[in-house]
Amino acid sequence: MGEFVLQDMVLAAVTKVQTACQGKGIIVSCDLAEKFLKQRLFGDRIRLQKILSDFLIASVKFCPVGGSVAISSNRTKNSIWGNIGLIDLELRIKEQVIAVPEEVLAQMLQVDNEGQSEEGLTLVACRNLLSLMN
Repeated sequence: MGEFVLQDMVLAAVTKVQTACQGKGIIVSCDLAEKFLKQRLFGDRIRLQKILSDFLIASVKFCPVGGSVAISSNRTKNSIWGNIGLIDLELRIKEQVIAVPEEVLAQMLQVDNEGQSEEGLTLVACRNLLSLMN
């Protein structure tokens, strides 16, 4: 846990999928407000970056050639004291078409992990990390 700039974390996650994107001609765009990107946050940057990059990897893997993936966000800030606040961060990944198959997304919510695909297990791990961070 530590202080980090949101932009650095998002850039690192996007960089991780660039090779796969170039091979398929996929464009990854980031629709986050500049003011928001420059904001300093305190939290687990490594876990957050891993979760974002894993979801991006799944999106790019199933995205059609020449498609696009967009990252957007929503946040709610509650002041605790002075300029210290608590932020609920919601990152969204939107695909040009529904790329990640419904059955892979459904695997993320299954209790029994037997017979799951690699992508399904990865998304389960992401869900568990998010639960630990919340």
